[in-house]
Amino acid sequence: MLCHRTTSRSPLKHSLRNTTPRRGGGVQVRAVDSGTRAEASGLQSGDTIIEVAGTSIATLGDLDDALDGKRAGATYSVTVTRGGNTLTLQLTLDS
Repeated sequence: MLCHRTTSRSPLKHSLRNTTPRRGGGVQVRAVDSGTRAEASGLQSGDTIIEVAGTSIATLGDLDDALDGKRAGATYSVTVTRGGNTLTLQLTLDS
């Protein structure tokens, strides 16, 4: 299982760093760069990404696959868990 790496193919790679697969599915956000679209969307360190644009996320590979082919500059829904709550954020992908 891959740990502590930046997503390789995704337009989010400039916004998210050091994501870690979580037990039970999802990808935990370890850091969000200041001034990025990810930060502006409300994504926070400690969030666990569980869905992107209707695609379930269990691993970093799933996150890469879900974002592969998505248009930079387009806005997609990103569902995360935070503190026991489920939130859906609107994230515009970096170019």
